[in-house]
Amino acid sequence: MNLYQTQGIVLSSLPFRETSIITKIYTKQFGLQTYLIKGIRKKSSPKTLQGYANNYQNMSILDLIVYKKEHRDIEYIKEGQLLVCYNDLLSNVLKYGIACYIIELTMQSVHTGDSNSAIFNLLKELLIFIDREPTPSLLNLPIYFSWCLLKELGFAINLLIAKQQHKDYQIYEVQNSHRLPIFSNVQLSKLETLASCQNLDQVARIPFTSQERRDIIESMQSFFSLQVPNFKKIKSIGVMQVVLG
Repeated sequence: MNLYQTQGIVLSSLPFRETSIITKIYTKQFGLQTYLIKGIRKKSSPKTLQGYANNYQNMSILDLIVYKKEHRDIEYIKEGQLLVCYNDLLSNVLKYGIACYIIELTMQSVHTGDSNSAIFNLLKELLIFIDREPTPSLLNLPIYFSWCLLKELGFAINLLIAKQQHKDYQIYEVQNSHRLPIFSNVQLSKLETLASCQNLDQVARIPFTSQERRDIIESMQSFFSLQVPNFKKIKSIGVMQVVLG
């Protein structure tokens, strides 16, 4: 069993017995991992060693020293320190709703041990951006993240096929022979524009209406369900749709 230093983003944490927690963390080096952190909920738990229990709340970005052993389902953390202190991500309703969607979609889509540093970097960049930027700049981020995650998972939507058509289609062929639910030509053109963005400021300037955002997010959910085994509809999507208007 070896020790490694890596960064990680907390996707979920649950109490375990009286004093411990089980947490799922998307790490930069090892992808999604499950960790048992013993004794961290004790009132007498030391500030060092494993860090505060609050460090392991959802969306926390951590610097970790972890144990790693092959073919073990649950790993252990030696140390965990906050890398980023949020300003209002956890208290601003709109920001929190968007972040919950991003975290939950990641949880539903990635598998344990599938390392992808690009997904980690994207999550980290978006969470920091959501926390630091004014809310009007954030409205397109759920669509952008959904698209980027599809791309990183290898489920690229073949936009060219649909764009060459002159009417809306209920379904059309995609790269891996599955079929994509309704995307109008207008939606596909905007998705193509979004895919070409070089930074998040450009993403924010794409002119989606509230209804267009809702419709595209719903279609994205349907597409994820075709591609990802056992994918379930995102629970936070209802809250996010409300706060997005």
